[in-house]
Amino acid sequence: ESGWSYPYVFKYIDTTGTSESADGTVDVGIIGQKRGESIVFRFPSLVFDPDKATFTQLAPSVIERNSIIISKLIKTLAQYPDYHITIEGHANNVGKMLGYSKAKIESEEKAEVLPLSIARAETIKAVLVANGIPAGSISTKGFGSSQPVYSFTDVQNRWKNRRVEVVLTRK
Repeated sequence: ESGWSYPYVFKYIDTTGTSESADGTVDVGIIGQKRGESIVFRFPSLVFDPDKATFTQLAPSVIERNSIIISKLIKTLAQYPDYHITIEGHANNVGKMLGYSKAKIESEEKAEVLPLSIARAETIKAVLVANGIPAGSISTKGFGSSQPVYSFTDVQNRWKNRRVEVVLTRK
């Protein structure tokens, strides 16, 4: 995933039984994917406070990782001055995970999930603008839970539906 850190442990045992090991992390940079004429950067690794559009109530290590990801994003976006930036917010709908009725899912989507996804996109826009990206070159959209990348029943991966995507299109 774009901006993610993956831990590793290497262990070596020679024929005499002597062993050595090393561990660390592999940090992934910002990964862009072509979508038609656009370039898309997907960030499920950017973590927000639960049910909020802020980063303030997280563990210090998570806040630090978010800062690193955003710094990498800012440096990357500076390389695309001739592009318009659209920040797309996406979220999970608990009702879809727990099998709520269609009416309850739609109510939750309208009242909570869609506004949350918009607010998260706006938060990222504010951070980019505060760091020198021109506000006029950025727009935001919220998609709620309408564009999942994993099934809501996939317990291992559904968290990746809570994400921000940054879409670049040539001006």
